[in-house]
Amino acid sequence: MVVMQIIDSLRSGGKERRLVQLINELTPKVQFVLVILSDNIHYKEIYDLKIPIYILKQRFRYYPYFSLKLLSIFLRYKPDIVQAWGPTELYYSVPLTFIMRLNLINSFIVDAPSTLDRMRAFTATFSFPVSRIIIANSYEGLKSYNAPKNKSICIYNGFSFERIKNLRPVSEVRSELNISTKFVVGMVASFHDYKDYDTYFKAAREILAVRNDVTFLAIGPGDKSSYKHELKGNKSIIIHDKIQHIEEYINIFTLSVLTTNSNIIAEGISNFIMESMALKKPVIATNRGGTRELVIDKETGFLIEPYDYKELSDKIIHLLNNKHLSSQLGEAGYLRIAKYFSLSDMGHKYLSIYSGIKSSILQIRNYATLEK
Repeated sequence: MVVMQIIDSLRSGGKERRLVQLINELTPKVQFVLVILSDNIHYKEIYDLKIPIYILKQRFRYYPYFSLKLLSIFLRYKPDIVQAWGPTELYYSVPLTFIMRLNLINSFIVDAPSTLDRMRAFTATFSFPVSRIIIANSYEGLKSYNAPKNKSICIYNGFSFERIKNLRPVSEVRSELNISTKFVVGMVASFHDYKDYDTYFKAAREILAVRNDVTFLAIGPGDKSSYKHELKGNKSIIIHDKIQHIEEYINIFTLSVLTTNSNIIAEGISNFIMESMALKKPVIATNRGGTRELVIDKETGFLIEPYDYKELSDKIIHLLNNKHLSSQLGEAGYLRIAKYFSLSDMGHKYLSIYSGIKSSILQIRNYATLEK
């Protein structure tokens, strides 16, 4: 069985990690071919998997020459299944898979917006009818995009517990960041308008006005200049670019926070929340989207309303002041990840889908042979 994966990049991100983990989990049960539409590759381990990899660098966003390049790759490998992971990937894949009658798996749903913008709505409208299967990583995502129920499925991200083995000592990471406070509160997210760092920093300033035993960490890529200027001189709020070995940094957190700008987007299944729960950190997050499928309110953490920095600061203080509750929530989160978000379970579900499509292909071919 040949499955061709098409993705815009392998930068540090949720869907990118999921794809790499999926290939690693199912090789050699499945013969994968990987097409990447840029040379932005954070997950270098992809080269260790010994699969054909094609890097097609775009000169601009939609580059017609790519269709010819993809066609040549399709003709060479004759894939049973093509899996596309985003809008750009679908733009190139849909016409070719339709003309060549290939089975298209649509994996572009990774969030759960309350309303679809024009780009998302267009992508859904033009790609859903020709997709054999639509896979999202949250039920909220399928609902948000109004994906047709007869061809849609939710497969949760799988977490590999190998990632949290042999981490650097907490004391070493704290020393690297020059943290001496008893507590560390952390948020890992891109500095982008769909992440709500404003609420996080407002809550941080409110707490730091009344206590000096907490350090707030904000870690992620993106433009941080406005925040760095605004928070200049505040040594209890650290803004950091680190994205390599992120587990080592989450491991020093007392608790994790993820606030989202729900006017723009809602999370699908957040890798950061999964990492936090796997490391037994209680989580406080915005009560929207797929986050509600990860964080069970008052059981593995707390869900708060969007933009409510007062509620966020209250919940942070509540957990800092209640070690037993914090530990209880963290332990429950760990057990939830182990039970419902395992990497082996994710791999098994994808393999079942691939095998089901392959079986139907064989049935059609056998029937055609009998007809002749």
